[in-house]
Amino acid sequence: MAASNPICCSGFLFSYMAGDRVLSIAYDPTLSKIRELILERAGYQVHSVIGNEAGILAAQKHNFDLFILGNTAEYAVRQEMANFLKSYSQQTPLIALKRFEYEAPIEGADCASATMDPSLWLKTVSDCLAK
Repeated sequence: MAASNPICCSGFLFSYMAGDRVLSIAYDPTLSKIRELILERAGYQVHSVIGNEAGILAAQKHNFDLFILGNTAEYAVRQEMANFLKSYSQQTPLIALKRFEYEAPIEGADCASATMDPSLWLKTVSDCLAK
């Protein structure tokens, strides 16, 4: 006799028990996957997309507790996405990742991080969610 479908059940349990829901908008597929894995291992439920168009569609389709904006696109592209996110969902905190510490912050972002250290980066995520 076959066992019950564990994929169905584990998916249900994951959705029911998962932590904060994060939309990670990246511009580089490799960095997107790395961020996704770090966040998931820390207990976050992550939806990763590549580019502004996919980010807009995801933000409109699902509810999120946090937005994370990647750092590899041009400043104007990232600023455009931040403007949309803050006008669409003002109450949802936004972390804008920076290429360098001295880079100008993205307007409207609630938090910023230029660190490559996962433990420091996760602290920024936690702190931004606590605001």
